Amino acid sequence: MKIETSQITRLRLTELVNLDPVEVIADNIGQHQGKVTITCYGRSWTAYWGSTSSTSVEEFFCRCSNDYLIGSLSPGLQSKVPDQDADSEFIKSKVLKARRAGEIDRSKAQSLWSDLYLD
Repeated sequence: MKIETSQITRLRLTELVNLDPVEVIADNIGQHQGKVTITCYGRSWTAYWGSTSSTSVEEFFCRCSNDYLIGSLSPGLQSKVPDQDADSEFIKSKVLKARRAGEIDRSKAQSLWSDLYLD
């Protein structure tokens, strides 16, 4: 049996607005190799990188984009969240444009407009 040690950094983030405590464990497994585990509310996400360039896993993690990290930690999770406010503004503009162009009548425009406020 072989026992190995590695350098681990453990962070616990508390008193977060509308969020349970978050624990982040950064494990520098070997030279330019590491993994990060994030835990919150009984769920956890882990990613391993076999090459972190010439930095620690903490430095590598901070250098990466949000999209890349989301894809690494939770491949099935969408990296972008739909902006429902922007969607409704877009729909409003299309309803107005269609009404002004005579593509829909007043009744249809009112119906579409009121549908936006039912959600």
